[in-house]
Order: sequence, then structure tokens, then C-alpha cells
Amino acid sequence: MGKYYGTGASNTIHGSWWNDTIFGYGGNDWLYAYEGDDTIDAGAGHDHVYGGDGNDRVWAGSGNDWVYGGNHQDVLHGEDGNDYLFGEQGDDELQGGAGNDHLYGGEGRDTLLGGTGDDYLDGGDLDDVVIGGSGDDVLVWSGGNDEFYGDDMDCDASSEGRDTLDLSAATQGWTFDIVYAFYGHNYHAPAHFTATSGSTEIVIYKVEVVYLGSGDDVLDSTSISEVHAGAGNDTIHVADLIYGDAGDDILDAHEVHGGADDDTITAMLGYGDAGDDTLTSKNDGAQLYGGTGNDTIIVQDDDVLVSGGAGIDTLVFDFMYSVDVGIDLAQGEGGDYWYGLHFDVTGIENLVMNDGDNWVEGSSAANEIHGNGGNDHIEGAAGNDTIFGDDGDDVIYGGSGDDDLFGGDRDDQIEGGDGVDFIDGGDGIDTVSYADSAQSWIISLTNGYATNGTITEQLVSVEGAIAGSGNDRIYGTDDGSLLAGKEGDDRIYAYGGDDRVYGDEGNDWLYGYAGEDEMHGGDGNDHIYGHGDADEIYGGAGNDEIDAGSGDDAVSGGSGNDFLNGGSGRDLLFYGAETEDWTVDLFQGTATSASQSDSIKSFEIIHMGSGNDTVTGSHYDEELRGAAGNDTLNGGGGSDLLIGGAGSDIFVFTADDEKNFVGDFIAGSDKVDLSGFGVYDSQKGNFVDKSVSSILDYASQEGDDVVFKFDLTSIVLRDVALTDLADTDFIL
Repeated sequence: MGKYYGTGASNTIHGSWWNDTIFGYGGNDWLYAYEGDDTIDAGAGHDHVYGGDGNDRVWAGSGNDWVYGGNHQDVLHGEDGNDYLFGEQGDDELQGGAGNDHLYGGEGRDTLLGGTGDDYLDGGDLDDVVIGGSGDDVLVWSGGNDEFYGDDMDCDASSEGRDTLDLSAATQGWTFDIVYAFYGHNYHAPAHFTATSGSTEIVIYKVEVVYLGSGDDVLDSTSISEVHAGAGNDTIHVADLIYGDAGDDILDAHEVHGGADDDTITAMLGYGDAGDDTLTSKNDGAQLYGGTGNDTIIVQDDDVLVSGGAGIDTLVFDFMYSVDVGIDLAQGEGGDYWYGLHFDVTGIENLVMNDGDNWVEGSSAANEIHGNGGNDHIEGAAGNDTIFGDDGDDVIYGGSGDDDLFGGDRDDQIEGGDGVDFIDGGDGIDTVSYADSAQSWIISLTNGYATNGTITEQLVSVEGAIAGSGNDRIYGTDDGSLLAGKEGDDRIYAYGGDDRVYGDEGNDWLYGYAGEDEMHGGDGNDHIYGHGDADEIYGGAGNDEIDAGSGDDAVSGGSGNDFLNGGSGRDLLFYGAETEDWTVDLFQGTATSASQSDSIKSFEIIHMGSGNDTVTGSHYDEELRGAAGNDTLNGGGGSDLLIGGAGSDIFVFTADDEKNFVGDFIAGSDKVDLSGFGVYDSQKGNFVDKSVSSILDYASQEGDDVVFKFDLTSIVLRDVALTDLADTDFIL
């Protein structure tokens, strides 16, 4: 046992094998205690102290000191300065004191207190207690069931610094469980956790930053502000900042850096970094950067900035309500009219839209676009695009490139554009369009292809077609659909189903076949054949030839000198849109106005326009309607229905008629011409039958109608009271 004293200079002092007391005083000393329970006061200067064996107590003093406890249970005080304390063997207590200290517990159950300053504390093996104290401390786990305190157990964390727990040595994942959180007036300190990894359990108090190891970690606490996840597939939710590092991680914080591998990120400021990541906006104003890899970015909020980065990246709109989004990938912006949403978008190749009526324009890249619910308008632009309309009545344009286009549910219109395209209409009545093409196409919906002689495109589940400005041929299906020729001299074969057929411009040939078709010749001299069933046929401009075929058809020749044949069935000839004065004679088969002359055949119903028209029927049972204007309607033979419409009309009958009807006679305005009956001698001024003094003597009231009865025929004026009639309502 001895006492050893240094000087103000730099000394080297060796103790004995007993319980020594050593004072280094000033200078940069080297102090060796050897065996025994020694007490060492190094004093000022940058000292090196070796406790050796025994339970030693060391005060390093001021200066940047290096202290080694040696074996057994030592107490090491760094005091002032940036000290390095090594407990080595035994259950040691290390106190850093003031300064930025490094404390290493070594083997044994150690207690480390960092004191003031930004300290680095590593408890070493076994079960240690590590307390950072004030300052920005780093607490390191190297094994054992340790307790970590970010500061000196003061619940007010406002002045204790930003402490880091380093668990990176762990190879198994950590699972963090909150025990309780510290709360107080005007402050919120970090929570108290337990963390388990296999059979190891540690206790954590008031730590703000955590470095995790290579295992699969689970951490959920907004009290921890920053996490470095390390390797492994981690699940982490903290308040401020996460670095995912390696592994396929699930990360949620204000700012997230995914790191390597395929991460799932929810953030206000999210960086996918490497890997195929999924990033989701956390709130309005989020900024999401995919980085390298094929990333998926999910937008659920307003005013979101999206940057896909390198790779083939997908933007998904996933609002909880229906939103009509417009987005232009080439221009890099999008928004919503109704809710005032706005998005800045760059580096995105693929889109998955929210439910709603969306408007989408692609870019020059090979885009994959999903419309989802709603009636969407999607344009692929350049590139070999893949577009899915999904639910809704969608309009899809492939643009240039070899595109794959899928309509999905309901009734879609799809135009491939330039390139060799594949078109699948999906469910519903879908239409393929070549409206922008100047080439002549053969479009066979029955056989599932379209060709212009240079390229051939495959068509699947497509029922309708729109051609372009070439001389096209369209072959329909048995499903009712839209078939349109547009410009050019087209031939359209509708086949079965209730089709809408448009020749549009050019001299077209239209064939309705089976089904109740609506057929429009459009401009040009068209040939239109309705064939079976009840068709509506409109010739349009030009000198058209129309044969309605069988069924109860409706035909309008339109402007031009037309040949109109109703065919079999009870057919309607419609001049209702005309304003000129027409003369129509069904018996002679003519219909003329000042500017037009039609040949007509086999029509039983005539509807006229607003002119002062004269219509004469044939010997069949017919219905003649005058509409506006002062019309003259003569049923001819047969049992006819005459309806004058507005204006002062004349209804003409002859004695060889059968039973005839006037549907809208107005007493005092309209007249019935009975001069052909011979019942009145105009030269003598009296009726042939001397017992008759008035034409009304031939009439009787039968219910709501007035009925005139003659030898060969009868005339019924519907919804007319006999008392309202006078001889002046008749032409005798």
C-alpha cells in the first residue's frame, strides 16, 4: 500500500501490487495502478490511467483523458474534458462528466452516465444501464438486457438534447412496446419503451433517434423523431424522419428516405431511393420522389408534387370520394375542377385513376393507364401504350405507337391511332374508331380484324365501328351497334341487331339486314337497304335510293331527288322537316316541291311539314298527316285516316270510299270536301234528295264523334260535336 504523487510536469507513475493512492496533478500523465483497490486522481492534463486489477476509483480531472478500469468493479469519472473511459472487465460505473465523452462498459453489468456534453456510450456485454445525460448523446447496445436513458430521468425533455440509441449490432429484429409516455405542462417528452429481440429485452427512456440492426424491426411511436432502420424488413411509424436503409420496409413519418430494396412509404416528404417502392401522400402539400426503380406513388390529398424518377413509375389516385381528375403526363400537371385539386407530376409513365369522369393525356413513353370507375377520356399519345378503360362509358385514343387498348365494362369508344394496335372492347356495346385515318379500311367486326392493306389489327369484343375519310367497308355483328362511314364512298353491312348506321359524306351503300336499324345516308348519292324488321331510314342530302324492305319502316329522303320504296309492311314516308309546299300522290308515286322531285312507292303513312301541302292517297288504307300549313288531304280509295294538323285544312272524300276518319277537324277553320259524292246540285242550288235540306241531315252524333253515312261510305269526324257544325264547314 502506497501513495504516489506527480508534479506539474508530465509524469509516469507505477503503483504497487497493493491498494494505492495516486495523484497525477498537472501535465499529461501516464498512471499505472496494477493490483489492489486503488484510488487515482489524475488531475489536470491529458492523462492515460490504467486501473489494473482490483476495485478501482478514478477521477480523470480536466483534460482529454483515457481511462482503463481493468478487472473487477471500477468507478471511473471523466470529469472535465473529452474523455475516453473503458470499464473493461467487471461490473463498472463510468461517469463522463463534462465534455463530449466516449464510455465503453466492456464485459460485466455496467452503469454508464454520460453527464453533460455530446457523449457516446456503449454498455458492452451483459445487462447494462446507460444514461446519456444532457447533450446530444449516442447510446449503443452491444448485447444484454440493457436499460437506456436519453437523459438524467428528468421528465422535461425540452433542454436535455437529442439522444440516439444505436441498436445496429442486433441481427434479430426488435419489437418496441410503449410502456407509458411522459406528459407535462407545455412539454411532451419521449416515451418509455421496452424492446425485445429474441430472448433479449431492453428498456428505453427518452430517446429521440434510433439506429436499428439487420433484423426485421417493428416500431410505432410518434415520440421517437428519427429512425435509421438498418438492414431487414422493418415496420416503422415515427413522427419526423426515417431512413429505411436496406430491406423491404414499411415506413410512416413526416420525412422518409426508403433506401435500398422495395419499401412502402407514407410521408409528407418521401424519397423512395433505390428499389421498387410504394409511396403514399400523408396530407395536402406532400412531395413524393420515387427515385430509381419501378415505383408506385399513391395520391390521396391535394397539392401533391409527384416525381417518379428513373424506372417505370405508376401514379395512383386513391381518393375516398369520386373525383373528376384531369392530368397531362407530357405537361406534368393535373387537377380537378369540382374540388379545386392540383398536382405537379413528372417522371410518371403509368396511371391508375380514381373513380370519376377523368381526362387523361399520356406522354411519349410507353404508358399503362387504368381509368377505373367513371366515364373517362384517355389519350395515350406517343409510345406503345396499354390502356384500360375499366368501368364506365370510356373514350380511348391510343395515339402513335403499337398500343393495347381495353375498354372494360359498359359502352366504350376506342381509336388506336397510328401503329399496329390490339383492341379489346370488353363488356358492353363497344365501338372501334378509325375516324382520323385517311386510308381505306376493311373493318370486319364479325371476324375480329381491321386492315388497310398494309397493316392488320386484331379486334376483340367490338360491336361497332367508325371509319375515316377513305373508301371503307364495315361488316357489323348481330349485336346492335354504331356503324359509321364518315367521309369517302363507304359500304356498311349491319347484319343482325338494332344498329345505328351512318354513311355520312360520300356516295355510300348501306345494308341494314335483320334488326330494327336506324340508317342515315348523310351527304352524297346513297343507296340504303333496310331489309327486314322496322327500320328508320334517312337519306340526307343527295339523290338517294332507299329500299326499306320488309317491316313497318319510317323513311325520310332528305334533300335531293330521291327514289323511296317502303317495301312490304305499313311504312311511313316522312316530310316533316320540309318547309316548302309539297304535292304528294301515292297512286302516281310522285312527291314534288319547287326544288325537289322524289319517286315514291309502297308507303301507307305520310307525315308532311310546315308548307301548304297536297297529299293524295291510293286505293290502300292509308294515314295522311299534314302538320302546319293549309293542307289538302285526299285519302283516295280505301279506309283512310286524315289528320290536318295546324292551319285551315281541306279533307277530300269520294263516293267510292270505305269508312274514313278525320282525326282533328276544327269547325269554322277546316272543311270537308264532299263534292265528289253528288249529293248536292250546285246548278239548282239544292240537294238531290229532296227530303234533305242540309248536309248535316246525313250526320249523327255517336259518342264523341260525328258520323256521316252515305250509300258507299261513311265519314267519321273524331271528337267533334254535331251542334258545332254548319253547312259552311263543307264543300258540296
